[in-house]
Amino acid sequence: MIWSYLHHVFTRLPQATITDLPHKPKSIEFRSIEKDDQQETFDLGSSDNEDQQEFPIYNVLAPKKKRTVYIWACCCCPTSGMKVSTVDCPGCGTPRCPYCRVEKKTIRG
Repeated sequence: MIWSYLHHVFTRLPQATITDLPHKPKSIEFRSIEKDDQQETFDLGSSDNEDQQEFPIYNVLAPKKKRTVYIWACCCCPTSGMKVSTVDCPGCGTPRCPYCRVEKKTIRG
């Protein structure tokens, strides 16, 4: 049942019919790719500048380097995500102490 349908899908036959269903069979149209539908290829060996198509130029950026950032969470309130350079908690004003959790995060940037 399904194998014959998949065979029609992958071989791109012009028409496939599902017949094993309890309702009326439906005809499914598949359009094959014709040569006219494909994109034209351009001759890059041409010496005329007028004949050549302009292709967009994309700047390829180098991948960003990984760096390590230390962030801490306050032990007195639920505020977290501060850099270790932040001395006092912006939520409660308590300075960072040894009980505050410090995490090492690796980020790209």
